[in-house]
Amino acid sequence: MTIDSVQFGLFENNTVKDKQAAEDRLQQWLKLYTLSKDKNAVTLDTNVRLTRWKKLVYNSAVNTTTALVDLDCTRCALAGYKENIARPIMKEIYKVADADGYILPPELEQKMLDISDGLFYTPSMLVDVRLGRMIELETIVGNPLRIAKSLKVDTPHLEMMYGLLKLVQFRIQEKMGIITVGKDAGEKAAPPEDYGSGF
Repeated sequence: MTIDSVQFGLFENNTVKDKQAAEDRLQQWLKLYTLSKDKNAVTLDTNVRLTRWKKLVYNSAVNTTTALVDLDCTRCALAGYKENIARPIMKEIYKVADADGYILPPELEQKMLDISDGLFYTPSMLVDVRLGRMIELETIVGNPLRIAKSLKVDTPHLEMMYGLLKLVQFRIQEKMGIITVGKDAGEKAAPPEDYGSGF
């Protein structure tokens, strides 16, 4: 039997009116999840926003690059992407997180750069591209860009990655029939929403 190793926590935002009720429901969920016979490894995450920023160090640089070029992590590393592509994006995530009030551990950057070395690991976004599924563009790249824009943090590398992956997403959406382009499309296709909408 598979044993899950998961973290649960409350993502604080302005929509939570009754924090105590939310905390109570979280505790109920944790108890239910740990009742399993296979003894899932469940922990409480007390700072979900910080955890999200930590994950974005990897996801915004490594996950995205592999999806864009259709190469696993080790092949990207062998081709030299760490210093000229991944690290500059990671540094921008550090800057945005800092402006948002979250200090990321300095050693995390190198750890995330090296974590997949030799594993020929295929990150989730690359898996989605290869299977012809829509990618988590807004979650992984659009959201940190929205925060950067609101905090007036310059993120040229992340913006370039977003623009390139938006093209990948467009290609996927067209293959899925979500977007129709060309002389047989009828009406002119509207461009998909991007991270800048609402500002």
